[in-house]
Amino acid sequence: MRLRHVNAGLDLVRCESLQSLDNDTCARLLEKNYGLLVTMAPLSKEVRPIVTHQPPHLGPPTQDVNSIWFKLYLYHITGSGPSSILFTRGTRVRKLPKVLKSCERVLVTLWGHDPTVIPLANLVFALNDALFHSPVLVQAYGSSKGADIHMLPFPFINDSKDNTKWCSHPAVDKVSRLLDLKHTCGYLTMVRLKRTPRPGSLPPPLWGVAKVDDKVRQFLNTSESANDKVGQFLQSADDKVGQFLNTSDLSPQPSTSPSSISDATWVHRPPGNESPVNGITDKESAHILEEELDGLTEAEACGSSKSSPCRETVESKDVKSSWTEIGNCAADKRKDDSVGELSDWMLLECLFGVPLFEAEINQKICDTIVNRLADKASLEQLVISNQKLGKNLEEFIVQFQDLNKICTPQMFSPSQSSVPWPATNLMFVNGEIKEWDRQ
Repeated sequence: MRLRHVNAGLDLVRCESLQSLDNDTCARLLEKNYGLLVTMAPLSKEVRPIVTHQPPHLGPPTQDVNSIWFKLYLYHITGSGPSSILFTRGTRVRKLPKVLKSCERVLVTLWGHDPTVIPLANLVFALNDALFHSPVLVQAYGSSKGADIHMLPFPFINDSKDNTKWCSHPAVDKVSRLLDLKHTCGYLTMVRLKRTPRPGSLPPPLWGVAKVDDKVRQFLNTSESANDKVGQFLQSADDKVGQFLNTSDLSPQPSTSPSSISDATWVHRPPGNESPVNGITDKESAHILEEELDGLTEAEACGSSKSSPCRETVESKDVKSSWTEIGNCAADKRKDDSVGELSDWMLLECLFGVPLFEAEINQKICDTIVNRLADKASLEQLVISNQKLGKNLEEFIVQFQDLNKICTPQMFSPSQSSVPWPATNLMFVNGEIKEWDRQ
């Protein structure tokens, strides 16, 4: 391992193996045998992290950092994060919270456990069941495809254009300064719940109308003379659709622009009227029209390939909406290499330590530890920064904690024995934390 270059020896110790020792004995054992502690990340929420100032610790400074409280503290100091609600134990939820209705999946974290992604449709039942036992944090987590995730290792090194761009993000800049990430290691998890459409891109496609409209646009781009041919074809296509619809209960309402399918207006009328409704959104009629357009597009492409061999290929890609790229991405927690607009990204969490799951990030952090963080001056500043973070986080928790609901070994495992529960239902929305209004 790269960390072998820090000191003469390197031991890999399970955190759980030290839990049976009292705090003073554990501190003496570590100080006598080791010069630096490095935590592997992410550390399970079911594990109580080692808290010590000597030897210095590159990891969670306090037990509270490995709890739900730390997430809310990050959102509080940066004003950045997904819409979140922290429910107290015993709360009964009768309907979906308003701030979560815009997403299709949610990130659910039970107190003292790791988070889980579930569909929004299952939230109310699962949430009420979990609230019998402990508080629960629920966060918006994007569409049915999940959210885009980007891991940003710290301390930040402006060795590339991408890193420089990320360091200019307001949330990244704030958390770096307020938590003094220069003298510790870990990674920030940035999340993008939705993308800002690029200029000129189309909205999410609707079936039938949007498919036909895309084909018409592609056909129009093949040649300058195609406009007249499309107009003639659309007129004949409208006649065919009208003849087909005369046998159904659907009727089109005349449009002011008959040459454009997407601009036509379709009105639904009750069954029994002679005039039909929703012609273009009828599945069968849309299918007929789509087949006609396919045939004409192929014929025109063969005739115009000599004059513009690449135009259809290149411009049709421009017509494709950026929305289709979202559908082609992988599922939950997918790593997104195209950053796009920084304003689309928000802070999800901050984890201290050396990650094991990502080889590239692991290598960067290990190199930084060997070259910078293992220096005596940096370690001295690390101890000061850890103490400051622990104090500020404790003051934040005092504002919302319930002193009558502190986890004890009889209620939960000792790993969560000193982390207090919330006293009220808290909500983070629009950059601020406030009491949940039950809406």
